[in-house]
Amino acid sequence: MARMDGMRALLPKAALLLGIGSVAASAASIGTTENTQYLPVWIADEVGSMPGASALLNLPPGWSSGDAVTILAPGGAWPPGQRDRLVAALLDAGAAVLELNVVRPGLPREAAMDWMLIEALRTAQEAFGAGLVVVVGRDEGGSAALRAAEEARRAGGAEFAAAVRLGPGAPVFHPGRVGPGESWPARATLFCDLLASVSPEATLASCQASLAALR
Repeated sequence: MARMDGMRALLPKAALLLGIGSVAASAASIGTTENTQYLPVWIADEVGSMPGASALLNLPPGWSSGDAVTILAPGGAWPPGQRDRLVAALLDAGAAVLELNVVRPGLPREAAMDWMLIEALRTAQEAFGAGLVVVVGRDEGGSAALRAAEEARRAGGAEFAAAVRLGPGAPVFHPGRVGPGESWPARATLFCDLLASVSPEATLASCQASLAALR
């Protein structure tokens, strides 16, 4: 799928022009990751005083500073193949994916997951120049995503554009604050359609009602 030069887009120009159906078709076919660049990333606090944790940044062809990043929270019970399908669909849509697979040592598990997500947001924006950043997880990872989004908002600095807990049970969608130049809510609608195509629980209607409202 072609991408839009210079636009901070979660999805490429082709998807924005052709509409939701093109995104669903892409996600359903999983897409290809053969041209993806894989970069090891070290997640650490700003002063490096505490042990960090490793992560993997998946960069689709043509991704550049200002484009979107989706952070996948560590942990959680993902249905077989669902996480891989989500990664492939996001890459096919032109968004980079930062995978956090190992919880940082030295802290209680819940605190470590929350810390990693907040620092991953900072790393994505400061080290790689990400535009919109969303965070997605399941189970304990999804709960951490929601907590991290709330913590980022309270801190008053950089925020996640959205946080999603895909399950188990009914998904939860946490809206963030998005600047007026970021083509929201159109991009939220396309993101919701992508999620629904790889996770049956994440219905388009419930996701869109939570994330696509102007704010």
